[in-house]
Amino acid sequence: MRGFLTSDVVAAVLAHFPAEKFESTSTEVHAGFRELGREFPELLGHVSFGRVGEYVASDAIDAALDSLAASSFYSRYNKDLVTYELNKDRLGVYYRRFLAERFTAAEVSEDRLVEAATRFHSLLEELHGSDDLDTVLVTDK
Repeated sequence: MRGFLTSDVVAAVLAHFPAEKFESTSTEVHAGFRELGREFPELLGHVSFGRVGEYVASDAIDAALDSLAASSFYSRYNKDLVTYELNKDRLGVYYRRFLAERFTAAEVSEDRLVEAATRFHSLLEELHGSDDLDTVLVTDK
């Protein structure tokens, strides 16, 4: 049984993200989390994505990101191409104090979370500015 929320996974991925900031569009972030859910179903396989025009998006991912931003775990700048600046200290403390035990109880190791965060970073780099973004987003594999 999963003992964590979508927002817990997003927070854990950002806490283990291998950079302090990144530039991405909302579309790229959603596509990255969708692919992450396919590759790490124990973390995000339960999250559903729907179509917004020709792209995919998830209300659960949006809500998690909004909640984390409102709690100052990260800041977003710009309107279209967004710079995400992570508060790694705050995210790390939150992970250690509140999330680590939940993931351990659900038999998800910290190594697995680091692997997911590293893959999410790679996905964002692959998607950012890609001419194939439309294909990646609208194709259900």
